[in-house]
Amino acid sequence: MKQSNSFKFILFSAILFACSMTGCQETEFPNLKCRVKSVSGPVDDVVGKWKLVQREDFNMQSGKITRTDYSCKNIIYYFTNDGIVRVENHGELALLFKDGEYEYTFSTTPFHETMEGNTLKMGVSSWPCYIQPGNMVLDASPLDGEILRFVRVE
Repeated sequence: MKQSNSFKFILFSAILFACSMTGCQETEFPNLKCRVKSVSGPVDDVVGKWKLVQREDFNMQSGKITRTDYSCKNIIYYFTNDGIVRVENHGELALLFKDGEYEYTFSTTPFHETMEGNTLKMGVSSWPCYIQPGNMVLDASPLDGEILRFVRVE
């Protein structure tokens, strides 16, 4: 019994050490239904694999904010170096983009002169885009749109 507990402790320590060395971290979005591990990446580039974890909508009539948690679903946006984003939502959900490939452009120029952050254009939609090492927020709320929250998973 003691040997089993020692093995578990060593295994847990090794996993914890590996995560600290490779940049694994908890997502910065609180209250998600499922844990999503993020990986660190550049804050000035969208290239990589991103998991959609939350959508936030503001209802102008009622004044209420609705948050929808997608952290348990496997909705992936994979941004390649050649300006293509591949959306994989496995038929679960077709928010704005159905399964498929779309052209995208990413610019470190703010969406509007009065805003900070970057601009991400996917298909015909342009978004104010804010990137941290492990997460990204597409925030169309200034345009009465939704907020999409992603975690960088690769």
